[in-house]
Amino acid sequence: MVGALIWREYRPVVFSPSHLEAIGKEIEDRVDWMGIYAQGQKIGFSTSQVRSWEGGFILEEKALLRLSLLGIPREITTRTSIVTDRSFLLKSFELTLESGPTRFSSKGWVEGKFLRVQMVSAGRVRTLEIPWREKTWVPQTLRYALLLEGALETGKRFSVPMLDPLTFTYEQLEMVVGAKEEREIGGKTVQAFPVTYTWGSLSLKAWVSPEGEVLEEEGLGGLRMVKESEQQAQLQGWPVGKGVDLFRTMAVPVKGEIANPRGVSYLKVIFTGADLSKFSLEEGRQKRWGSVVEVTKEKMEGAEDYELPHKGGLIPSEYLSPSLLVQSDDEAIRRKTVEILKGERSALRAVRLIMEWVYENVEKVPTMGVPSAVEVLSTAQGDCNEHAVLFAALARAAGIPTKICAGLLYDSGHFYYHAWNEVFLGKWFSLDATLGQFPADATHIKLVEGELQGQARLVGVIGRLKAEILFQR
Repeated sequence: MVGALIWREYRPVVFSPSHLEAIGKEIEDRVDWMGIYAQGQKIGFSTSQVRSWEGGFILEEKALLRLSLLGIPREITTRTSIVTDRSFLLKSFELTLESGPTRFSSKGWVEGKFLRVQMVSAGRVRTLEIPWREKTWVPQTLRYALLLEGALETGKRFSVPMLDPLTFTYEQLEMVVGAKEEREIGGKTVQAFPVTYTWGSLSLKAWVSPEGEVLEEEGLGGLRMVKESEQQAQLQGWPVGKGVDLFRTMAVPVKGEIANPRGVSYLKVIFTGADLSKFSLEEGRQKRWGSVVEVTKEKMEGAEDYELPHKGGLIPSEYLSPSLLVQSDDEAIRRKTVEILKGERSALRAVRLIMEWVYENVEKVPTMGVPSAVEVLSTAQGDCNEHAVLFAALARAAGIPTKICAGLLYDSGHFYYHAWNEVFLGKWFSLDATLGQFPADATHIKLVEGELQGQARLVGVIGRLKAEILFQR
């Protein structure tokens, strides 16, 4: 997810008609190809094309990834179509993502002061209306925004509001142009400007030609994109065998070992490599002193049972309400909740029944997609995110306040990025439907809460964290 640019203090961009016309002719029917690499091995490619229409431009992108997820080969395909005005500002978009049996799609269009969005998952359509900010960019328009800005100059800075097309949230993007340097790309030495992008917690670096072409990009967890020909991108450089295991590549290395992580009730660990002060490390069962984090597994004797549904009260309504991906008001979700509970009104027993059903009926299959409760209920497979969104939907449908949490889980010498839940029983208790744990063991370290919008904050630490086990029991 990258973005676009302008001055340190944002101001509306004004381009002359003659400049726009010249840029339009330069990029008409232009096709770009990029190879995607991790740990020096090719894992995919992307291609983009732009063409003009009477009101602006149409940008079409496709990306394909072939990689291993915890040892299982997977192919992920995304397709995006963006319609813009002559200044490359968004008018409408369509997005699809396919990973194994899972397919997610969304589309949106600017209508007056709103961006109207439709999301389709498991054949269900849900709508969202977002206040639209004028002069807002989307990541796919970055390379063309560079062309609109004219010649790059060392020290030049830009700042613009950016819309994340997955979470539908706004973040300010900052860009700084470094001094031109020589760069080895595709076996050739070229002159390029290093350009650093900062967008929320995400930081990326790209090398851009004096003509405004993105030649190479480095980002999340050491992933690289390199400009290639069509033949190079599609046919050359693929590894033999399963290839790079992306989940293991992103895992946090650990000094020290936990022999039986699922049985740990207390954990003390120190982290280095990234600032964790802005994460949820001092809530409930967790405490933090500087870089040291302490987790104590909850005792169920402190749980408060109540009759369903929960009355709400001081509990924020979001933990009992449906959302775009946690569709607790969906008819199929509600029917399944009734079927699982069989009239049970005890919140404590209902939590166990729902967790056990998700644990036993959702096949543990690593995926890379947009987790949707109705999709998981339909396919009955997925990894931790899929288990967490389905449990949240079923539990909220029963009237149990439920959170989605994300952070780290220890396994086999590493901390892996993982998702689980918390339920309210007088206070918040952890629960992991992927592992069938209630409460979850103390190697679960919560960093954030929420769906994609909250989890997007993790990108700032992926590939940077290191951990050392200080004490366990």
